[in-house]
Amino acid sequence: MLISGPISFKLYYNSNKKHYIFIFGDEHESLEHICNNKSDSVLIWDFLNNLFIKNKDKFFNFYLETYQINDDCSVNIINNDSISNIISTFNAFTCIKDKIKIKYPNIFFHYIDFRLMSCFDFIRNKHHINYKDAYQLFNNIELLDYYFLYIFDCLNDNICNFTKIHLYLTKIKKIFIDYNLYNYNINSYVNLIIDKVNYSKIDKQFSKIYDNNIIDKINSYFYDYMNNIKKEFKCLSFKNVFRTINLLLDDFQNNKKNIKALFKFYYMNFLTQIILMDIYTLARIFKVKNFSQNVINNDISSNTYHIDTSIIYDIVYVGQKHMNNYISVFNKLDYDLVFTASTIKNNKRCIDIDNSLFSNLNINI
Repeated sequence: MLISGPISFKLYYNSNKKHYIFIFGDEHESLEHICNNKSDSVLIWDFLNNLFIKNKDKFFNFYLETYQINDDCSVNIINNDSISNIISTFNAFTCIKDKIKIKYPNIFFHYIDFRLMSCFDFIRNKHHINYKDAYQLFNNIELLDYYFLYIFDCLNDNICNFTKIHLYLTKIKKIFIDYNLYNYNINSYVNLIIDKVNYSKIDKQFSKIYDNNIIDKINSYFYDYMNNIKKEFKCLSFKNVFRTINLLLDDFQNNKKNIKALFKFYYMNFLTQIILMDIYTLARIFKVKNFSQNVINNDISSNTYHIDTSIIYDIVYVGQKHMNNYISVFNKLDYDLVFTASTIKNNKRCIDIDNSLFSNLNINI
């Protein structure tokens, strides 16, 4: 079966917990290079919709790399990639779930990108107020990624809005000043992030994981990952980054040759904001509530279907770099890798999945 949209797929299974994890990897780009043979393939959002509707007697968790979408206004999402099409198809990643429970009574939809972003049509979750300092930092880490990426993409394409570049450099400078980052080094920066993780919703989710061994494995992976960032970027000078930002603000055209000095900081920050989402998501996947039939049955008791909650089907759709982190943790746990798929030749966003993997599910398209 050919599926258009994702670039990779893996299936893990734990026989003791009767827990399936179907994980899809994505590239956050336009929908080019999907399956050439459209008559014999299915778009990922149509595949998922069909899977959920035709298996209302099965229980699913669906984890999507998206933010909580504002409940108070209509969402205007341009369907130019797989994730935006999935959001539009289900319209489920908000706090208002009543209509969704009617159509998909057997699905728990999870938005897993808790990193806050004020520059898109997404909102600050009201439940995050107790972790204000931590989320302010996480938000700024995400914004730094967005600002730097815009600047680099702009210069690479030679189509620049210099007013916007100046605005984003000004915002980057403000974040450096607000956190006194020009006096940091890589060790103190990483330690700041670790400290905030311990006082955030990530730590709260960790307390709900059903198995201490899983907590240890995720923690071990997180600290190894952050220590590797310290080693890889040990020569990174935050003072030089700040100096370069000021040079670009003073005279961008004559100093833009220095822009490469910012790339190392950008890439370090990019790796950091990835792992923040991933340890949060892993904690969500292994939360004790997800393995309690009594809790699940109470949450879905109002529907008219008999739902078998003895088997748990988790579907995760995230960027490929996020997926790589999950795989690293799954491989350390008591989960068997059942199947793996990558893109087929000449089709960057087309994977071939064996139908037999869904032998106990209805997947007729």
